[in-house]
Amino acid sequence: MTTASDGKDLRAAFHLNVGDPINTDKILAEKDSLNKEMGERGYAFATVGEPDLVIDHEPRTGDLTVPVTTGGKYRFGHVNSNLPAYLSSRHLERIARFRPGDLYLRSDMDDLREGILATSLVSTATVKAREVTPPANGQPGVVDVDVDLTKAPQRTLAGLIGYSSGEGARLEEAGSIATSSRPRA
Repeated sequence: MTTASDGKDLRAAFHLNVGDPINTDKILAEKDSLNKEMGERGYAFATVGEPDLVIDHEPRTGDLTVPVTTGGKYRFGHVNSNLPAYLSSRHLERIARFRPGDLYLRSDMDDLREGILATSLVSTATVKAREVTPPANGQPGVVDVDVDLTKAPQRTLAGLIGYSSGEGARLEEAGSIATSSRPRA
């Protein structure tokens, strides 16, 4: 971890230090914190391995090792849809809060997935980073974002709007929302 250019900052995200009490829950929470921090610093393919704790019972001390592989920093490329005729890549790029060339942030990936689901046009959306160009010569690589969509059932809503001199304005629902592929009961 200390070989990364921001190794000190990443180490600071892991809030366990020499002399701290050994607590499994705290170790796992800090592992998750470190993993999240790397995802927010451009490390699209970073991995935090399983902690290895060796305890010496006599002096009541322990050594903790947490293997970390950063995988290099990345910038966003393009967003690709598996259903371009239904939700095009261009439309998905408009939903995204990042643009090609922005530093990769895992939270932007989560935000894109939530934004796609909020359209109610799809029932599932899987968003994955795919390496297009690896990092080289101290420069970030490029990842495209592949989006795997499953269409949601199509729905219809009907209503009536009217005005009459005796009743005034009128708004009436003509039926409840129904799936168009099944007859209503």
